[in-house]
Amino acid sequence: MARHRFGWAGCWETQPSQLNTYRAATPIVAAERNAGNQGIADPKTYYIFRDHFLITGPPENPAKINSSMDILTLFAQLFETADIANTTIPTRFLSRYDKSATNIKESELWLGIGQVPWATPYTTWYHQYIAFPIQALTAAIRLKEYTLTDRGTYLSLDKALANQTVVYKAATDNETDLLLNPAHLLVGRKAKNLTIAYQFANWCVAQNGQKVITDFEKNGEQLYSGAP
Repeated sequence: MARHRFGWAGCWETQPSQLNTYRAATPIVAAERNAGNQGIADPKTYYIFRDHFLITGPPENPAKINSSMDILTLFAQLFETADIANTTIPTRFLSRYDKSATNIKESELWLGIGQVPWATPYTTWYHQYIAFPIQALTAAIRLKEYTLTDRGTYLSLDKALANQTVVYKAATDNETDLLLNPAHLLVGRKAKNLTIAYQFANWCVAQNGQKVITDFEKNGEQLYSGAP
């Protein structure tokens, strides 16, 4: 059986682009477009699954956010409560601040409410913590900070840590949901075997590939939704 290797266009987490040699999956539309425009990848994209971002935070919930809020209202509430700083437990937000897809999404949400906390030196409530996903989420939990994470990272927590945090907002499969993380696959122009690369891409979006994706579980829970 042929082996398949993956790299990331732009960045999904903290890995550099390797699309010049490998097929790649990426949730970042701009990175996809650039890869195609630069001739690194075939411009055609294959929508293969839907991942989901989450907002987690301490059970005490000093910002008083809830799942009924739309995500921009929720971020505005986080900002206002953190900025006023009059809660018993401080309202703090942990950012991975590493140009990962999670960090880019978080930045988009802050910009969506007209705020750039990373650009203000005296924004003490904005915790810049450059680390891999599970380490960042663990730090946020132990420090009682809110953060943006992804479903896979959250499901990777051990039970003791998971019991110390609350998911206040989770993405749905609605294509307009700002917390939805759609993942597309690209075929690199310099793939060692383009025929197999295209076969794999087509398999991913076909019924058999979609079944493998939707059947994949993390700690007994479905991780991804299939492509629409």
